[in-house]
Amino acid sequence: MFVLYAMPIGLLAGWLLRGRLDGLATLRIRWGGVAIAALLVQVLLFSPIGAAIPDLAGRAAYLLSTAAVLVVVIANVRIPGAPVIAAGAAANLAAIAANGGVMPADPTALAVAGIALDGPSNSAVVATPALRAL
Repeated sequence: MFVLYAMPIGLLAGWLLRGRLDGLATLRIRWGGVAIAALLVQVLLFSPIGAAIPDLAGRAAYLLSTAAVLVVVIANVRIPGAPVIAAGAAANLAAIAANGGVMPADPTALAVAGIALDGPSNSAVVATPALRAL
């Protein structure tokens, strides 16, 4: 869901900073197909189809697809802003790896946000999350 908010906010910020949307057409993203494949894996994992995937296999697929995204971002580190994205992607990967293939979620934060983890999700409540600061 966050991406649905982040994209229009990013477009608005670019416009306010006098960026041009047509600049995206000239952007050359290396290994873009890998990023799209990783995104599709995650869409499947966290859809109703994902409920049929064994837990261990789903966690491994999530971890590998997240690592693939990090590799793509690093391959494109020359793009302005990519180093910041790489740092965030590395932090996400570290948190997911350290917590057994799930992004730990704080139960209080979930309650405040009104989110219930009752279906396939990339997050799980973890009693004592590793790398809690991430």
